[in-house]
Amino acid sequence: MKSLPRILILLALVHGLVDAFGAFVQPLWPDLQRSLALEEGSIQWAYVLWGLATSVSQLAFGYWGDRRPRGWLLWAGPAVGLFCLSVVGLAPGLASLSSLLIVGGLGIAAFHPEAAALAGSCVPHDRSRAMSVFAVGGYLGQAAGPIYSGVITTHFGLKALVWSLIWGLPLLGLLILGLRDHSRVAKQEQPRPAVPLADLVRGRGPALCMVLAIGILRVLPALGTPLALSYLLKGRGHSNEFIGIVQSAFLAGIGGGSLGCALFVRRGIERRILWQLPLIVAPLVWIYPLVNVQTLIPSVSIGGFLLGATMPILVSYGQRLMPEGQRIASSITMGVTWGIGGVLVALTTSLANRLHMPELAFMTYAIACASSGLLCFWLPDGDGERDAHEFQPSRPSYGNQ
Repeated sequence: MKSLPRILILLALVHGLVDAFGAFVQPLWPDLQRSLALEEGSIQWAYVLWGLATSVSQLAFGYWGDRRPRGWLLWAGPAVGLFCLSVVGLAPGLASLSSLLIVGGLGIAAFHPEAAALAGSCVPHDRSRAMSVFAVGGYLGQAAGPIYSGVITTHFGLKALVWSLIWGLPLLGLLILGLRDHSRVAKQEQPRPAVPLADLVRGRGPALCMVLAIGILRVLPALGTPLALSYLLKGRGHSNEFIGIVQSAFLAGIGGGSLGCALFVRRGIERRILWQLPLIVAPLVWIYPLVNVQTLIPSVSIGGFLLGATMPILVSYGQRLMPEGQRIASSITMGVTWGIGGVLVALTTSLANRLHMPELAFMTYAIACASSGLLCFWLPDGDGERDAHEFQPSRPSYGNQ
């Protein structure tokens, strides 16, 4: 594999830092519910608000950025996100917790469309590989976040997360300094009138709806499995530290799968990867509640790896589908799908908890995973020539290379 542009590596590192802080809350939902003395199921509303803020809002940021690139979002969004997610342990009630999660989620969301468009521009002739590298940073950050917050809160309590600001903000500053000359890689676009969403999707409706449906179904196991594991393991008496380790193993597997996609997956086999691997992952997710503690970590790692190998391909497909709206395409495949999936995960978790059937959540995610693979049979080939409104492989949205 050819050497990667420095800007792409830095973007992946910032992505990892941002998503690590964003994942701090993953093993903490049961403890947050207990510390705030909330009724059963109440914390799911905070989870929904957090999920919507970090995901669906990306569509607005993407549309705004496609009118004129907003490079300052690369640092301002992460700074807000890092601060808010570090102080969730100080929240005195559900309202303040929800406010921190919403504002922090918006900061995280603001970063992703701008960074994804720049990442794709770094290697415009091979966007799947560029997005794989960019995604690896995020998934590894998501893997590190739960184990870090799990260890800290197990030994020092929820309020100790605030000390993460001491190292998080300076590290973010150092990485952003390296991105200050990103215009050398992708020249700044000239301002241009906004293209109405109706014009962007005209002629691409069926393909776009299929991408959205596949993305939502694929997000359910990716987003829901860590949450389901937290309630399953907490109910069996395990500590936040162990829950964080198991969640991190799953999320690290997703990151490893994205890296594997970057290294080994070629354009000619992308279609097979999209439909075959979810069919393999589905039975693994189904049996996670039955797996003993000794083999749970390797089991979730394998499932995460196979699932993660499919994610960048779908993001790249979306960018090729809407070449004149790169940020909007990224916000749909990396944002809207996660937001809608997050709502469905919250509803599934609430139902499973009320019925005292943690296995129900895993069964739901397994069915969704298998369905996402089967739906790929109706997805246009994505060869960049005639399918999906005869779109061409996209030009980088930051300007000519």
